[in-house]
Amino acid sequence: MKKKEHKSKSLLWRLSLVLLALVLSINLMAQTITQTGVVVDQNNEPMIGVTVQTKGTVTGGITDLDGNFTIKCNKGATLVFSFMGYKTVEHKANGQRMKIEMAEEAQALDEVVIVGFGSMNKKHITGSMTSVDSKIL
Repeated sequence: MKKKEHKSKSLLWRLSLVLLALVLSINLMAQTITQTGVVVDQNNEPMIGVTVQTKGTVTGGITDLDGNFTIKCNKGATLVFSFMGYKTVEHKANGQRMKIEMAEEAQALDEVVIVGFGSMNKKHITGSMTSVDSKIL
């Protein structure tokens, strides 16, 4: 009788250790954090509508009216901040509040002509065209 009782306690002890190891390993693998921060421009003004995305995933969001963002991601994941007319910025998620400063990206645009069925460069147009000054609009 003692031998059977000893085997069942030993089996119960081993099973408990295996379950404890599984629970600890799952907790270590998924270190999901909530990353928060603010995005500002070169004049320290908050930027509205900046896209914040976890690199290599479809997880993302945009900044609010005060330039604040909140995103759930893994610790150490690369966050990509993008906005039209500004250089794309990448930062590692660390769980502490971030302050991201975005710099303007100066690019010269060619003249673009809007037509009823698309747009094209001015040099590719054959036929008549007209231009409207922005002051008139």
